[in-house]
Amino acid sequence: IEFDENTAWGQLTVLELKLLINLALKQFEAAHDLVGAFLQYNENTAERGLFYQAMNVVLEVLLDDELELADYEANFRRMYGNPRMDAVLGSVDGSVRFPGLTPTNMQLEGLDRHQRLIDSYRKLHAARAKEAAA
Repeated sequence: IEFDENTAWGQLTVLELKLLINLALKQFEAAHDLVGAFLQYNENTAERGLFYQAMNVVLEVLLDDELELADYEANFRRMYGNPRMDAVLGSVDGSVRFPGLTPTNMQLEGLDRHQRLIDSYRKLHAARAKEAAA
């Protein structure tokens, strides 16, 4: 699979993918551990860093039985901004899955660089078949 390095898919790490899968499966403790590792060991863009910092604090509140997310949400929104918190809270409640990643399918539609690579291979195979038939 060929990704454009300037897209979210091209910058996605295996750790980040595992983290997002854990969120989708509502495995919040595992996701929280991976968020900590991601923040510690990865050089992030400012946007991704803030997203995962926000995710970290939301998961900390969710995992603490003595805390209620509603008590902190307004302050988190002031700190991290509404669009970012919408993505974080949506990731936690399941209404947003794999934020920032372009949706795709088994044919990898939406991944333009990969589609161009496949087209190139098709042309190459067609040219080889034509040459072999001649």
